[in-house]
Amino acid sequence: MHENRKHERSSVEFSCTLTVGEESRKCEIQDLSASGAKVRVKGALEIGTVVTLELDRFGSFSADVVRVEKSLVGLKFQRSPEDMMEVVMAISGLV
Repeated sequence: MHENRKHERSSVEFSCTLTVGEESRKCEIQDLSASGAKVRVKGALEIGTVVTLELDRFGSFSADVVRVEKSLVGLKFQRSPEDMMEVVMAISGLV
């Protein structure tokens, strides 16, 4: 499948927490870009759900669930790609 992406994705394995309402779940980022992330998480989520991705040293970021494939969830950050670029570069440099 050909994907037309505006922002380059980096393959990473980075532990984080995904919060939906009052429920927090441990998860792992599989890939990351300035516009979104692919996250491995247990438990069902629906497209359109608003979540918070908590990245220990980097802060918390609101995102929309835009894709669900078994335990993998595609997220689109609500902040602009320009705002997220510094975080993405810092995380990519750690792994």
